[in-house]
Amino acid sequence: MDAVEKIAKPVHQSDFVKVIAWLGSGLVIAAIVLTGVRVLSAVLLDPRTPFTQWFSIALGEAFWVSVGGLLMLPLAVPALLAWVRVARRWKRMDTDFPVLIASLVVLAGLLALVAGMVSSWEEILPSRTGSFGTSTFNIALDILPGAAAALTLPRLLIPMLRRGTFATEA
Repeated sequence: MDAVEKIAKPVHQSDFVKVIAWLGSGLVIAAIVLTGVRVLSAVLLDPRTPFTQWFSIALGEAFWVSVGGLLMLPLAVPALLAWVRVARRWKRMDTDFPVLIASLVVLAGLLALVAGMVSSWEEILPSRTGSFGTSTFNIALDILPGAAAALTLPRLLIPMLRRGTFATEA
């Protein structure tokens, strides 16, 4: 089997199912965590925030995190399938805890950067005065916490996705 055949091997169906479960659970976990952080920050930064507004703050944050996560799915599915392929070749990436977390945070950063580029496309037009790089970077910084939470927390919390899941299968 030559190098091209090794790279072009089809993805296992169980990998695809696990990646979809990973992303679905990550979307839910990220929405819960980021919503909680947003409500806590609203309450702690402005103690005068009435209790009646907490629900609307939580609902709004959960909505926008969910929409952002759903819009990133076309980028995230192939990226995670590629990550699984690399993790199978370099087993330490899936079994060693610090390497696992670092690789997922780097992947989240790359996904956030690509999403920022896609979102900033209009800055390239000659009629616009904004900077493409600055816009891309600012959007990526906004996306990074949700992407990092959605990629790392399911691997820590869900038994089906615990470390070593992809390294042990052939």
